[in-house]
Amino acid sequence: MMCIVHAFVVSHESRSELTDVGKQITFIAIWILLTALLTAAATLLPAELPLAFDWLTFFEHAHNIPAFYPPWTGLVCRWLSWPLLVGVTLSSYAVAVLKRARSPVSAMAAFLAMPLWWALFLGQLDGLALLGVLGLPWLVPLALMKPQVAAFGIFAQRKTPTVAVSCLLLSFAVWGLWPAKMATYHSEPGLWPQDVALGLLGLPLAFWALWRIPGWDVDKLMLAGAFITPRLIPYNLLPLMPALARQPWLWALTAALASWLPLLANWLGPWAWWLAWVSPLVILIGSTTGISGKWLWLYYHSPHQRRRRRSPGRATPASLPPSTTRPSPSPSSTPSTAASAKSKPPSTPPTRSTASAST
Repeated sequence: MMCIVHAFVVSHESRSELTDVGKQITFIAIWILLTALLTAAATLLPAELPLAFDWLTFFEHAHNIPAFYPPWTGLVCRWLSWPLLVGVTLSSYAVAVLKRARSPVSAMAAFLAMPLWWALFLGQLDGLALLGVLGLPWLVPLALMKPQVAAFGIFAQRKTPTVAVSCLLLSFAVWGLWPAKMATYHSEPGLWPQDVALGLLGLPLAFWALWRIPGWDVDKLMLAGAFITPRLIPYNLLPLMPALARQPWLWALTAALASWLPLLANWLGPWAWWLAWVSPLVILIGSTTGISGKWLWLYYHSPHQRRRRRSPGRATPASLPPSTTRPSPSPSSTPSTAASAKSKPPSTPPTRSTASAST
């Protein structure tokens, strides 16, 4: 636990500033509290089939973990239990959403995303990968346990790739060339109909995301990497889903609801699994266009709003935005006004003392 606390504190680039460290400590405290509460609540949820199928089949016992997982996965799973996995997944997701929340509606929309609930239903480890992303660079091994999306977030910080390479070299010294064992794993054809990876075909979308999305952060890189990862099942998008909290509420809600479209494969056939790309595409469009601002502009200048502003009692020039009020003319721009003011007789006749003083 102290290792996780230390990782959260030092993961922020500007950790030398007191305010940033204070924020990180706050997020750490929230994560610890949520993990404890959610783990305790998950004890009331027994791991019985069909719930927690992958946990019971693969991860509960280290010797059942498939060969395509990194060798340290078994070490991590030995410290896990089903309630703790649920607690860590939900608390990590909640902290990630809290750090990105643009509005309450966007934050709630992020919790509607299907990859979160699918990973929990199966008992998958993608929540640990999200925890690794939150604790970069010191929790790189967790991010590499499920690298389909989380591994691309490693390049968001300058130090993180060096730490990742060091961890890999150390793992080679301990377990040998374990990637060669992963390459020898062969699955039956059609065993993974949910695999919707685009591979090299997703390069145009990845380049578009890197070019058009401003900034250089972990969400941008994970979104671009999701389009080119060599293997992707929809629940592997879990580390990306907290990015919905950064979207305008309409885009966030649309992407969250669209993430459930792959379930149509139960009725429409295996091709419907490819509908999993609708949600990332919505995130991409919402992040690279100003459509939300255009919608606001169109709404403000709609005929209904114009009539509403012009109607008496609805809005006055003082209540309108500053750009809609007519500026008062300056004295220099209207010399005739000053001349007329001089020629205008005073409202009250001057007294004798005033007249004599003027003469």
